[in-house]
Amino acid sequence: MKTRLKRYRDITGRMDGLLSANPIITYGLTLPLAVMGTVDTRAALGLSVALFCINPVAMLLAYLMKKVGLGREVYMLIISLVSSLMLVQISDIIGGIHSQIFSLMGIYFPLLAVNTLTFFLITRCDPQKSLLNNLLRSIRSSAGFAVVILPVAAFRELLGKGSVFGYKLLDGFTIPSVLLPFFGFILVGMVCALTRFASRNIKYQLLRRDRRDREAAAEEAAKVC
Repeated sequence: MKTRLKRYRDITGRMDGLLSANPIITYGLTLPLAVMGTVDTRAALGLSVALFCINPVAMLLAYLMKKVGLGREVYMLIISLVSSLMLVQISDIIGGIHSQIFSLMGIYFPLLAVNTLTFFLITRCDPQKSLLNNLLRSIRSSAGFAVVILPVAAFRELLGKGSVFGYKLLDGFTIPSVLLPFFGFILVGMVCALTRFASRNIKYQLLRRDRRDREAAAEEAAKVC
């Protein structure tokens, strides 16, 4: 019989990249994108869409090239080139979400082609597992990025500009400093700390309940004897 802690770990393990091993909260991957891209919710959505497009394709290429035995330097170079071409192709889509995303992001938008999340994913690509398994991991990691970056962007845009997704919600009350990079680092750091605290507390509570269950079962067994 599985303990509560074991079931919790099984559930979070199946959601690798989303609930556990989140690319921002756990590893700090794409932290510059999470800071620079969260001054506007539409920009954050554009970044998320771009990663959803790039990462599965990068994982597919990595899987195929690892299967045929190509070296790391070769498939890294090929994937960088393909990601760059993809970024050019989807620029119109991203611009349709937010026309100013390129000026807001500056150099950070082109860096999506060689972002650390994509490289992290392709190094973790396991050719011994199924292609579907690897693709799902890349999708979950992209979703994990969006799960963190969109609420952070909504919060910063609301307080910094009084709007969310460009729709004005607050009039006459803004805190411009919320839009500065240092505040983004602090906010993302707080989200990481709170999430880790919650995870540790959940595991601790489950461990305590499992221990009480074992003690109750031992007492019951002693009574029977």
